[in-house]
Order: sequence, then C-alpha cells, then structure tokens
Amino acid sequence: MGDSLKDVSVVLLSYNRPHFLRKALDSLVRLRNPVGEIIMIDNASPASEEIRELVKEYPQVQAIFNPDNRGYTGGMNQGIRLARKDLIFLTEDDILIGDDCLENLKKALLAVSIHDIVAPVIYNESNGSILCAGGEFHLNSVWKIDFHLSLPEPKSKVAGPIETKFIAGATFLTSRETLQSEDGFREDFILYMEDVELCIRHLRSGRKMLVIPDAHVFHFEPPAGGAPNAFVEFHRLKNFFALYLLHARWGAVAAVWVRYGIWLTIKELFSNPSNAMRRAKAIAWNLRSLPRLLSDRNALSKRFQDRVGT
Repeated sequence: MGDSLKDVSVVLLSYNRPHFLRKALDSLVRLRNPVGEIIMIDNASPASEEIRELVKEYPQVQAIFNPDNRGYTGGMNQGIRLARKDLIFLTEDDILIGDDCLENLKKALLAVSIHDIVAPVIYNESNGSILCAGGEFHLNSVWKIDFHLSLPEPKSKVAGPIETKFIAGATFLTSRETLQSEDGFREDFILYMEDVELCIRHLRSGRKMLVIPDAHVFHFEPPAGGAPNAFVEFHRLKNFFALYLLHARWGAVAAVWVRYGIWLTIKELFSNPSNAMRRAKAIAWNLRSLPRLLSDRNALSKRFQDRVGT
C-alpha cells in the first residue's frame, strides 16, 4: 500500500473558529500525498456563514453545515457515518497536521492491527511543547487522569509506538470498521470526557491504543482567561458521573457519587452557588437517565464478555 493515503477519510469538526480553520485546512490540502477524502462538519455557530464562504476556496473539501450545534460527539459521528474510505482520521479546526503525520500513523496502524487506534503526539503550536502524548486514567474512588507531557527515551535510534490507556479524541487514526463496530462516540456525552469513554470501550474490547512519536500535530491554544463556560461545565460534570455509572466498579461509583456529588454540592452551596447548581443539574440528569445508563452498562458487560469468550 506504500505511502498512499487514498484509503484515508479525514473527518474535521468545525465550530466558530474560521481563523484557525483556514490554517487547519491548508495543512491538510498541502500534504505531499493527498488523502482519499476530506469531510468537514460545521456545527452551527455565529461564524458559520463566514466558514461557508471560506470553504468555497477548498473544492476538495466536502462541507456539511448543520442547522444546529450537535456537539463534538454528534458532529464526529456524523462524519464517521459519511466516510467512505477504509481508514478514518479524526481532527479539529484548531489542529495543524504535520507533513508526515498521516503516513506515519498509517504505517504504524498497518504494522499492528487496523482494529487498534493510533494517535499522533499533540504539540502546542505556540511554543512546541507537548500538550498530550497519550495518558492514563483511573476510574477508582478518587478520579485521576494524567496526560503524558513528554516522550520516553527510545531504546534504539528509532522511537517505536507507545502503548497507552488514553488518547485524545481530537485526533487519531483507526479503521472505519472499528469505529462502526464500537458505535463511535456516545452522543449523549455531547462534549468532554467522550474520549475517555471511547477509550474504555476500546480497551475492554481487547484492542490497543498507541501513540506514534514520529507523527506530529500542532494545537492552537484557546485565548487565556475568561469565565468558565457554563454549558461546558455542565456537560463535564454530567459526563463524569455517567462515566462511572457505565464503567466503574460499584464501590467506586458509590464513593464518587458521595464525594463529588453529594458532599461537593453541599460545600459549594456556600462557596460557589452557581457551580453547586450545575453539579445538582448534572446529578439530576444522571438520575433521570439512570434506567438507560444501567441498561447500557449491562449491554456493554455482556458484549465484552461475549468477545472474551470467542
């Protein structure tokens, strides 16, 4: 198959950042080896009309403009369903693709299994520091996630793939078959922690995730400062509790709901009432969704037990 990228569909999610989007598209269309197709999904935003005009400059891009904001998960899943090539690379409008990134990712994926996931090292565009080179998470009574911010010294002159428990959902390569068999992202997660949830299902299926040191992308940092986005904070909290209900041991579920749910809500009523209300709304969403989440938990357990037994 060589270095050809004709069997790669790129799915790029866009939202309200035309100044970054132009640079992201330039990094894709100027690759030495053209990809099979580029699908841009634009979630409706105040900048959508500007983005519509911008994308006209890129005839090789299939642009889809949603009438509403379907979130990260809805937009990415939409692109995954539209993709026609055997391999799918996910990316966003604030990410520049390194010159040899896709070739190196594809080479690594074909060397392991097309059912695995391979991800590039994500660098900060402004200063070249590592933003994420994989990571680890712990779904125990105390939640913890660590992003790898450096690369281990290679044992030989050529750095090989690094197996990891976590890859950022913003950018990775795998087969279309894998994403379809794992049902993509959970759309009710909207945004935030959707990548952790996907990583858990992927690992439970017995497949691997690897970071490829010689595959590079560059991430534009958002503007510093500003108040936390209430919409994002709600979904962060909602998805945190749902993640435990779907995948954690029951003892950890109880501990986390007491510690991060009941206790912190009461504490924040006095120190940060607005956050306490968001936390209470997140808990209420999970309680309303409890029958569906528990049904999904049981279905996931059965599915992965069945896979282990085959």
